[in-house]
Amino acid sequence: MEINANLSFVAADGQVYYAYDLEEWPFQGKTIYEVIRIMEGKPLFMEEHLERLKQSGLSLGMPAEGIETAVAEDMKQVVAHCDIKDNNLKIVAGYLESGAFSYVVFPVKSFYPPESYYENGVKTVLMQVERENPNAKVINAELSAKVDRMRETSEIFEGLLVDSEGRVTEGSRSNVFFVKGDRLLTPKSSHVLLGITRQKLLLVIQDLKVDFEEAEIKADELQNYDACFITGTSIGLLPVARIDEVIIASSSNPLLKSLQEGYDKIVKTSLEKIDWE
Repeated sequence: MEINANLSFVAADGQVYYAYDLEEWPFQGKTIYEVIRIMEGKPLFMEEHLERLKQSGLSLGMPAEGIETAVAEDMKQVVAHCDIKDNNLKIVAGYLESGAFSYVVFPVKSFYPPESYYENGVKTVLMQVERENPNAKVINAELSAKVDRMRETSEIFEGLLVDSEGRVTEGSRSNVFFVKGDRLLTPKSSHVLLGITRQKLLLVIQDLKVDFEEAEIKADELQNYDACFITGTSIGLLPVARIDEVIIASSSNPLLKSLQEGYDKIVKTSLEKIDWE
C-alpha cells in the first residue's frame, strides 16, 4: 500500500520513520482504517476512533485486540515529530505477507471546508454503490478515487450512496441526515458505517430532545425534506444545498443551526480533556 504522507514523519508498528524512507507498506488483502483529526495539536475523539478501528478488525477476524494503546502512542510521536496543529492522521491496519498483523500511522493531505460551505451548503450526487460490510471501515480505493475526481473536476463535494432497493444509506466518507419539519431522520444504522461524528451528534440530539428517527430514506423522495446535512471527521456538520437536481435550503434551517452549536460544544470539551504534554 502506498503511504501518501503530506508531512515529514510516519510511524509503523511502534517505530518512527522519515516519510521518504517509508513510501509504502506491504499489506496483503483487505485493510481497515481510521482518519483522526488533529486540532490544536490534539486528537479529536481519539478513543472512539481507535475503538472502532479495533472493532472493524475483529469483525473481519483480525487480531486487533489491544491495538488502541499502540496506535495512540505512535500517533503522539507523529504529531510531535511533525509539530502538527491541524491536520488529519490516517491509521491503516492489516496483514503483511509474512502473516503478521501490522499497522501504519501517517499524516495525510487534509481539506477543511471554508466558512462559505457552511453558509451556502455543498452539492452532492447520488451514486449506486452498496458496501459489502457497512459496519466495518474497509478501504474502498475505487470509490474514494471516484469521489476525489468529482471534487477536482466539478463542484460536487460528496457522493451519497444508494443501495439496490433505492435507499440512501450514507456518503462515501460521511453519514447523512435529513430534516422534515421538527423531525430529524437518518438511514438505519444497520445499513451504514457508524461515524464518530454521528455518534457525538446523537448526544446533542438527546440533549436538545429532538424528535429523531432512523428511517428508510428513498432516493426518489428527497424533494420532501426541508434540510439535509452530512457529518464527518473533517467537516463536522455540513449543510447540503443540492442532491443531483434537488435543491434544499439546508444552511438556513434552524434545527440544523442548533445541532451545529451543540456539536461545537462537544468538540471543545473533548479537546480540553486531552493532555499530550
